[in-house]
Amino acid sequence: MRWLAIFLNVGLLAFIAYGITKWGLPTEDRPFVYIALVCAVVNLIARIPPSNHPRLLTLYLQRRRLEEQAKIDSLNAANR
Repeated sequence: MRWLAIFLNVGLLAFIAYGITKWGLPTEDRPFVYIALVCAVVNLIARIPPSNHPRLLTLYLQRRRLEEQAKIDSLNAANR
């Protein structure tokens, strides 16, 4: 998935470069270039984090699950 995101970003940047060379810098009547730039930035932020490092949300959810399991284990031990 990471390579697909990189490929799409390069393609989008090439399209933007082509559009700027052909039509010039975007004006109010051609807002699609602004939309393409925003999509490229959002795609970069969302899809190209280092894949060998876990995300913060994943670590947080894993910690919560382990805390809940520890509570359940302590309650089971107390009820025996």
